[in-house]
Amino acid sequence: MAYTTGSPGNSTVYFSFKELGVVFLLAIFAVASEEYLPALILPTGTINGFVSDYLMLPGGAGVIIFGTVPCFFMILAMLLIKKPWTGILTSFLIIAVILLTSGYAAIHLVDVYLIAAIIIEFAFMIDENNRLWKDLVPAVLVLLSFLTLAFCAFAAPEGIVPLYYVIIAAAGLVCALLCRFYPYRYVIAGGIANLYFLFHYFIFWGPGGLFSALPSPYSLPVLLLLALSGGLLAGLIAYFVKYILKNFIWRTKNGSV
Repeated sequence: MAYTTGSPGNSTVYFSFKELGVVFLLAIFAVASEEYLPALILPTGTINGFVSDYLMLPGGAGVIIFGTVPCFFMILAMLLIKKPWTGILTSFLIIAVILLTSGYAAIHLVDVYLIAAIIIEFAFMIDENNRLWKDLVPAVLVLLSFLTLAFCAFAAPEGIVPLYYVIIAAAGLVCALLCRFYPYRYVIAGGIANLYFLFHYFIFWGPGGLFSALPSPYSLPVLLLLALSGGLLAGLIAYFVKYILKNFIWRTKNGSV
């Protein structure tokens, strides 16, 4: 995948009006997907209620889904525009839309979006043949998958692991294979950025102040696995959306909008 690494100063107009329009539209979709879509499609009306009441996942799982959505749209913007700073621009526009629609009640979200975008920007600049991509990330996924099953079996009544934990662990193993044989930067970028959303929740968003949302040791593996796998899948889906747009809607020479 070609990715421009030039400086914004190399051109009088770095982002065209069309590119700005696309990024702004993605920012609107990102906010709408987080703020309004759950109320329409989920039985509880909220992401947190759905993951705790229906999926019986530990606290923090809702934040993982919450983080996967902006990661998807920031990565999609990077794939479509193919210019550095696109992810950061998308995060600023997402923040602006949130503040316009939610007011100062959402001011605590500003830093987490920006830092996630910076993580994605850096991930897009790293060589895909780096051993970090091909060895470390798959190994971590495999480890978390087995720890999820082991800890769940230890804590569950009669040692019976719920089916959805088995599905989560299986998804983690599939993601490990994906990262081992297809270590694409947009996939890894989503996983690492989504992990940051979870860590940010642990540190800053607890009801009792700093570090008050730290999970139990038994729930930590499944939360980390969900965050990493969810972000990886968000990056993969973003690529397929970009492929459809490039081949069937925008037929430009360099694949950019």
